[in-house]
Amino acid sequence: MPAVEIDLGRIFRPYEHQARLLGSGARYLLFLAGIGAGKTHTGSIWTVIQSVVRNPGQPGLIAGRTEQKDAMLLLAKMVVARFDEIKKATGYDYIRRFNRNDNVLELVNGSLIYFRGFNQPDKMRGPEYAWAWLDELFFGAVDDAYVHELVDGRLRIAGTHQQLLVTCSPKGLAPTIRRFVEAQRRDDPRYYVVRASSWDNPHLDRDTVQGWLANMSRRRARQEIYGDILRPEHVVFPEIEMTGGRHFTDFDWRKHQHWPWVLGVDWGNVTGHVALDVRVDPHSKRWTVADQLCPAEDQFPGQKASDRKFRQMLKAWLQLRERPPVVAGVDRAKPSENHWLQSLLQRTAVTSLESKNEQRIISGLELLRDALDPSDDEIPRLRFARSLPRKVLDRRNPGLIPSLQNFRFTTDRYGSPNYRRVYDDEHKHAVDALRYAYSACRLRPDLHVRLPSMVGLDNDGNVQGNRVSEHRPHW
Repeated sequence: MPAVEIDLGRIFRPYEHQARLLGSGARYLLFLAGIGAGKTHTGSIWTVIQSVVRNPGQPGLIAGRTEQKDAMLLLAKMVVARFDEIKKATGYDYIRRFNRNDNVLELVNGSLIYFRGFNQPDKMRGPEYAWAWLDELFFGAVDDAYVHELVDGRLRIAGTHQQLLVTCSPKGLAPTIRRFVEAQRRDDPRYYVVRASSWDNPHLDRDTVQGWLANMSRRRARQEIYGDILRPEHVVFPEIEMTGGRHFTDFDWRKHQHWPWVLGVDWGNVTGHVALDVRVDPHSKRWTVADQLCPAEDQFPGQKASDRKFRQMLKAWLQLRERPPVVAGVDRAKPSENHWLQSLLQRTAVTSLESKNEQRIISGLELLRDALDPSDDEIPRLRFARSLPRKVLDRRNPGLIPSLQNFRFTTDRYGSPNYRRVYDDEHKHAVDALRYAYSACRLRPDLHVRLPSMVGLDNDGNVQGNRVSEHRPHW
């Protein structure tokens, strides 16, 4: 293979934080960055450096969240795009072939780049590599420490510059992040960390970042925009202040019958039936949970009788209101109950969450958290009437406020909260009813001063298109 002189810095033009990461020779690298800060773009440049400069002719591994074809092709396209930039600048094509069946990219210098998913980590056993890159490690439904240790054990080709890179947004003190933090405390030179905020990427439109901030809670902004490592929170809603007047207000729904209101319903099973009355200020568009229907367990003798009984109770509860709700956010798991409610409320849009992304519990919970502690406003966009009971109403159906106080994330084997899952217990019913109500109105400008945003989803609740589009450069 003929020698080719290439100035990768001039071709790729990495910004300061990217350049620091790319220039490090440490064994373990962590690029901890906010959304849009160029994590995957950085990893793709690092891949070129590994396969062309540091470890030419050697095999390397790129592992993403899943081994689905679309996900693997997305990572492969990012890497191929970097080699295309080299070809455009120099006329030299490094790519020999890409085997889509095996997800292997072969270069003319003999380097092999394997694309795998760490959602099934044991599949990565066997082969040995000179280097590896784990993209968005903390978003897969796996033990990140186990994946990191397993891949680290596969970097054992003698005579190579062995390096392991992790690119991700921070998710509290996950085990792998904790490992890097502890290494820094003891000045271990094998570990190197670069942290970048969304603002640090000069290629990212400032208005885009400002738009994200406007739709995030303070905590979410610190984590996902500024890339801060936050102290783990086991409760889902630490934003709610139970004392003082920030989240609780003197409010009587009977005196605000003319306000538009949203109904949230979780149908429950034998128990756990919940309905919420959420009033929307027509001027400020702030939401107030004004009333709740949370029947006790002993009122329901069995499943079928339970459904019929709750229908009767809900109908009587709704008849107390002078006008029907403008929207009813409901649980899609019981279509027969939803059809009944639609026949009862013929002028109301009875809405369930249809797309898989909107149905994700964590997505809906983040919308609520954003409304409870908006980063650009001292006054929450979601509040609660002081008249809502704070004591547990029933052990199987405790009511909204006790549920918000006690709703928790599951924990991993280290005792740290797992931010991808919540406990499926008695506290979820009232929280689900609120989540359905808020998510169902996500695209209603008449009910929001600013439309809530699920970052990464379009207005139809689907994953936004190509992450390397012109709208999201250097992501």
